[in-house]
Amino acid sequence: MKMTGTIVPSPIVHELLNKNNYEEWSLQVKTYLLAEDLWDVVEATTEPPEQDDDEVEFKAWRKSNAKALHSIQISCGVETFSFIMGARTAKDAWDILKEKLKPANASQVTRTEEIFDDHTSNNQITVEAEPQNDVIEELPHEGHEDNRVNPTLLNLLEKEDWEAAMEFLIQHPKALTARHETGGTILHLAIISKKVDIAKELVHLMRPKDLEIQDDFGLTALHFVISGILESVELAKCMVEKNKKLLSIVFPPEKTDPLMTGKNTPLLEAQCYEGGEKMARYLYSATPCETLNDSDCATLIINGFRFKRFDIAWDLIQRNPKLAIAKSYYGEIPLNELAGLSSAFLSGSSLNFWEQWIYDS
Repeated sequence: MKMTGTIVPSPIVHELLNKNNYEEWSLQVKTYLLAEDLWDVVEATTEPPEQDDDEVEFKAWRKSNAKALHSIQISCGVETFSFIMGARTAKDAWDILKEKLKPANASQVTRTEEIFDDHTSNNQITVEAEPQNDVIEELPHEGHEDNRVNPTLLNLLEKEDWEAAMEFLIQHPKALTARHETGGTILHLAIISKKVDIAKELVHLMRPKDLEIQDDFGLTALHFVISGILESVELAKCMVEKNKKLLSIVFPPEKTDPLMTGKNTPLLEAQCYEGGEKMARYLYSATPCETLNDSDCATLIINGFRFKRFDIAWDLIQRNPKLAIAKSYYGEIPLNELAGLSSAFLSGSSLNFWEQWIYDS
């Protein structure tokens, strides 16, 4: 079969696959498939499910396989597409293209030693690889799939070569959960460096539970967004949509007011920052109201008054009018706070002594 006609550029890759650009093409396609949760179909080590065994599982696999295979097909040029015309699975198509087009001397990140756990004993097996001075360092963090930091990645980050670091992570996805010296992940570092676009890519590559990782100070990556780049609402949104548990992980006590110990959620923290109105409004919209107690609400209302975020305050009071006289974590009452704000009254003046006394009573 001979293909003719105009080739429409793929939205997945910058340049359709030809005989000279396999390395760049494979990196871009793999990134796309990872972001779409389709890479598992390509790198599967087991046979696909049979329709007779589990029809639901088979239909789910068939849908994912079709999406992945189509993504690979539309990223090929006319000549390279001819290699995979007969492929019925994304894995077969990927393997065929890799065998035919990957350069024999393709550049890869190598290391002197890779340490694997020997699950048949308590020993470790050291496997020699190509000579480089990249020795994996064991760090004392437990509870995560990969707690090893490869110096190659650290060196790239020290040079601020984020593009090369991302390529390394595509090749070694377990490094996404590796820790740097303060216990944070590469996502923590990207946010600290205000690399918002890089951070968004990392969120897409990470698993939901990876976003819950806290550094040695108890801070998640979302905490750093709120305390460091409040204007990055879209970044916070893509993190929360991937893992809603992030909304309930509180800031560590030493990072907040002592009176807020164990209570300062991302929403309450964002509401107390000047200039954080957009972040506070987003987090309020994403936080289930039933998870907020009266002190949470009173604190939100009072800070809303102080920073003129009357929409959040008004919405909470409409939901529960009794919150107007509830106590915040600081022992303050929203109605009293309102009385002392000149900006809350058309006259531009706060209440005088007797008017304030009536409010207090």
